[in-house]
Order: sequence, then C-alpha cells, then structure tokens
Amino acid sequence: MELAQTGARVLAELGDLAGELVPLTAALTRFGGYAERFAAALDRARAGQRQWVAGVGVASCHAVWMELHEDLLATLGLARGGRPESR
Repeated sequence: MELAQTGARVLAELGDLAGELVPLTAALTRFGGYAERFAAALDRARAGQRQWVAGVGVASCHAVWMELHEDLLATLGLARGGRPESR
C-alpha cells in the first residue's frame, strides 16, 4: 500500500474515532474538551500538518487520546493493564 493511501486510511480512521468521542464527552461533563481538541488536531493533520497525528510537543490526536485514556482509567479506578483498585 502506498504511503498516501496509508495516510488517507489513518486520517479516515481518526475521523471515525473523532465521531465516537462526541457522544462520550457530551455524556460525561468531566471529559469536556477532549472531542474538540481531538477534532482540532485532526483538522490540522488533514490540512497536511502530519505532526498533528502523533507529534510530540503538540496536542496531537495521539496526545489528546492518551490524556483521555489516562483520565478514563483514573475515573474508573483502573491501573494501566491492571485490575480495578480496591476502594
């Protein structure tokens, strides 16, 4: 598969993910802002600024997703790769 095709596929999958973030973050006010930040990074990536997919030092799609992931784990009392903490 050509690099351009791979890039287009990745951007399409990130677009699908962005759509899934909207209802999640709308339903849980604690997570407000993640969908908007993810969408903003995706817009920049689609405009050709590829560092916004997974770049370091910017609020890239990857960085925003990882922040949300960590927030979800903390909210649920889960350790990464572990079991729920005792309460």
